[in-house]
Amino acid sequence: EKEVKVSIIDVHEAPVLEDGSVNYDENGVCSDSSPCVLKDLGAITTDGDYNEVLNFTLTASTKSKYPGVFDLNRQTGVLYAIVPFDYEVTDSYSLEIVVEDKYGLAVNALYTIYVKNLPEAPNAPNPQNFTIAETAAVGTTVGTIKATAEDFGNTLAYQLSGQDSDATSFKITTSGSIYLYTLLDYETQEKFVFDTIITSSNGKNATVKTVIYVADANDLDVSSILTPAGSTSMATAGDQTIIITGDNFGPSTAHLGYGKTQVEASYWNEDDRRMYTATECQVTVANTEIRCLTAEGVGHTLYWNVTVMAQNTSAWTIITKGTSTASDDFARITYTKSDVTTEYKQPVIMAMSNETNLLTVGDETVYMLATDLGPADWDFVSVYYGRSEEASTSFECTDADVVAQVSNDSQYLLSCKTEPGYGEDLWWEVRVGINARQLSDPFNAGWYKQPEVTDLYPRENFTTHGGETVTISGTNFGEIGTPISASYGGV
Repeated sequence: EKEVKVSIIDVHEAPVLEDGSVNYDENGVCSDSSPCVLKDLGAITTDGDYNEVLNFTLTASTKSKYPGVFDLNRQTGVLYAIVPFDYEVTDSYSLEIVVEDKYGLAVNALYTIYVKNLPEAPNAPNPQNFTIAETAAVGTTVGTIKATAEDFGNTLAYQLSGQDSDATSFKITTSGSIYLYTLLDYETQEKFVFDTIITSSNGKNATVKTVIYVADANDLDVSSILTPAGSTSMATAGDQTIIITGDNFGPSTAHLGYGKTQVEASYWNEDDRRMYTATECQVTVANTEIRCLTAEGVGHTLYWNVTVMAQNTSAWTIITKGTSTASDDFARITYTKSDVTTEYKQPVIMAMSNETNLLTVGDETVYMLATDLGPADWDFVSVYYGRSEEASTSFECTDADVVAQVSNDSQYLLSCKTEPGYGEDLWWEVRVGINARQLSDPFNAGWYKQPEVTDLYPRENFTTHGGETVTISGTNFGEIGTPISASYGGV
């Protein structure tokens, strides 16, 4: 037999990688710095050449189709995801992979990544903020919770957390609209915070911190303005405590305590158009009471402007002049439903001097001790008098002037000059003000001198049939034209 030798010549062979697929869950925590391993392709790739070195790459079209999604280790063939998958966005990826040996022989394989759908919680911004007017009616919609179901075909249900007391003022519909269940009061509570729970039909849920801000409105109310004694009458000298009662004057919560509420108050009467400014105003009982010091002044039917401004709120004003005109709840100025007014005290005559035996020619100075004549520099004081209480304005005591303040309780010394006149049992009246005058009650004091006869002509030889003119001379007969009666007879 003849021995035959066969030489086997080594032929370079291309790598072998079969088409395949990988299932991978959505929502993985994948990133450049912490990629997720999808498949070790190097472990399943073969090559007939001994100890071959292989290179793994994604085709240019694959990279273009899925930019920034995958990474393939060139040397090891490990395939990575560098972003999380989202089944609802893309449920599968088709990758074309090239494996090449050092001799330039290569194989293309198609690898499919199937994204596995997982039950997901609803997607909702967190927190979600809303604002509602303080004066909103029960049933008013506050807003709608923004949320979407992550899984196709799933529906959402909404409920307010039963663990949060703030949630009791609101309800929520099946579509996620929150509406008002109880009336609001900014001065009591300016913000509500609670959790809204959103549940998907797949059983997953999300919790949204819900914040509802109450928008302050002008709901000021003034019910009375009184002195501590319970009177609407104020001393004309001013510097008297006045108590304004009502509602919604200032926040009652601790962090917006009534000590931080700013208050301004002024008042006027429509006849004189004089504006007075109260001082040292502050809320002394949260929400319901303001105290101020009055200004010196005069007049009656005084309407008030009251303005309050607390931390983080607008400045609201109420005018105590009643009006039937409805005002916008958000208007900076509103009105009381009926008039709420005060007045300065009417003057009171306490005593008089130099008021007796007045000369009928007038021009005599009389003095009065009176209260509440107005400010010390007030010029609008007048004095009248007459022969009866009903006719106490028959004469004017001219040049009325406040001479001095006698005491600190609004007592003043007033002087004036009499007019020509006559009569006894005089009644006096003081008026203070320009148009809106305050009048004193009539004060009974003094009289004019009795007439005194000093001469008579003729004195004798009157005819018995009468009708003769007799001239009587004397003093204190009154001014010219004063009616006079005379009688005579035997002794």
